[in-house]
Amino acid sequence: MKAEKHWDESESIQLIRSMIEASKYQVADEKFLYLLWGYGVVVAGLSHYYLQFLTGYEYPYLVWLLMPILGVIHFFYLNKKTQSVQSNTWIYRVLSGIWVGMLFAILAVVAGGFGIGWGKVYPVFMLLYGTSAFATGTALEFKWLMLGGLLSIILGAIAFFFVFQFQLLLLVLAVLVSFVLPAHMMRKN
Repeated sequence: MKAEKHWDESESIQLIRSMIEASKYQVADEKFLYLLWGYGVVVAGLSHYYLQFLTGYEYPYLVWLLMPILGVIHFFYLNKKTQSVQSNTWIYRVLSGIWVGMLFAILAVVAGGFGIGWGKVYPVFMLLYGTSAFATGTALEFKWLMLGGLLSIILGAIAFFFVFQFQLLLLVLAVLVSFVLPAHMMRKN
């Protein structure tokens, strides 16, 4: 029978510290994903605007095919990252729930866009971006994500009153304030 190990006070404190460090979530750990999706949507949105409204190109929406490519990059990034994560912390589960829910909502809105028209769904995209950013910022206590999310929600609400041409520009602005700018404010603690 194995003898029980008796821990002295310093070993106990060291174990507790190591467990706390392992469970700490660094908001900056997600910087890459916010920049990936943020700049991806900005590039696609501005390209769509340019192609449709400045050049008259017949298929400007094809630029959005960039999104599945970003999805593959996202998948491989997270797959590699989760292999290195030692603990399945509460915050990782909460954030996974927020963003997996966002994925399903985005896919539902994309499907709906084919039925009711894109001018009706772009404001919903902004609301989803904002809600997810705000919820994540709240969970992480990161004010820049909370503020950016709130601004994106406001822009989404305003976008319902504009034609598609201006909704594209509002979408770009919403993603800049809810993803790109907060990502640039993320720092390792």
